[in-house]
Parts: sequence; structure tokens; C-alpha cells
Amino acid sequence: MEKFNANQQLKNTWKTQLKNELVLSKLWLPVLLLILIWASFITAALTNSSMSEWGVYPRSLNHLTGIFTHIFAHSSWSHLMNNSAPLLIAGSIVAIIYHKMAYSVFFWSVLNTGL
Repeated sequence: MEKFNANQQLKNTWKTQLKNELVLSKLWLPVLLLILIWASFITAALTNSSMSEWGVYPRSLNHLTGIFTHIFAHSSWSHLMNNSAPLLIAGSIVAIIYHKMAYSVFFWSVLNTGL
């Protein structure tokens, strides 16, 4: 009986570890997006660049790229930090629960918030 319990416990431990690895493997997209956002903000802060050019300008064809780059534009450290937690939490939920559609959900979320 003890051998059975040890085997069952080992099997359950292995299944738990596999589940944890699968969950962690799905989180790369929101984490990568967050790293890119922070890296762009830190780069702009170190070079004294204005991130306002990355935003969306109404009625301006010259700034159509802002539809895709607005996600990287933050006005201050507090703005960046206040957006980081919801992005990581909501992005993680989307990546774990809707992992088959996560790429399209992230793409359309970025596109629709820029329009």
C-alpha cells in the first residue's frame, strides 16, 4: 500500500509540475509586451526623447503609425506603473484561459484601443 501511495504521490507531483510549466509557457506574450513597454519608456527617459510622437494624432495621416505604437507611449513613471499591473494581470488571464486565441486578442486589443 505504501508503494502505491508513493507512486501516486510522485505521479501527482509530476502532473502538478507539468501544469505549472504549461501555465508559465503561456505567459511569455504579456510578459514580453510589458518588457518592451518598459524598455521603450526607459530608453526615452535616458535619451530625453518625447514619447508623444508615438501616440495617435487625430486627423493626421503622418501619425497613422500611432495606432500601433500608442501602447508604448506613457507620460510619466506613475502612468507606466499604473498601466503595468492591469496589463500583466489581464494579459495573463487571456493568455492562460484563451491561449488558442491569445495572439488575435492581443493584436485586436492594441489595434482597437488605438482607433
